[in-house]
Amino acid sequence: MTGFTHVALVSPQDAIERISLARLIDLDAGTKPGWRWLPIIEEYGEPFGDTVEADRVLRLIQDPTLLPQPKRQVSKALIERRVDRHPGKLTQIMAFLLQDGSKFARWYSRDYPTVNYDDPDTIAVLLLADLVPDEILAEGDV
Repeated sequence: MTGFTHVALVSPQDAIERISLARLIDLDAGTKPGWRWLPIIEEYGEPFGDTVEADRVLRLIQDPTLLPQPKRQVSKALIERRVDRHPGKLTQIMAFLLQDGSKFARWYSRDYPTVNYDDPDTIAVLLLADLVPDEILAEGDV
């Protein structure tokens, strides 16, 4: 068992009792009858569970390509510039925001300078102003 960094204590029913650094335990000292220390095989990505396979503990790995990607962000300043190209629409949107204090505060919060491209509140306000959300929230910086 030497050469492994981590090992797992496994029951006779292949249930993993605990995981430990191999240097912190004496792997040759034995355990309860039927119990054993097995090496942990790690592959890539982030582990989300462990199984015992072929006298080793295989860390079940989440394929990084399957992890949800962060949503595309759009700068609020860019949205305002794009809306301002349509005469009177920025004033109309401000009027909508002023009618709902929480939306107004959320829009002007310094802690959140961007919104998700699919933010439902932003889309709703743009639609109320008869603007096309796909154009205002499009990729790019112009």
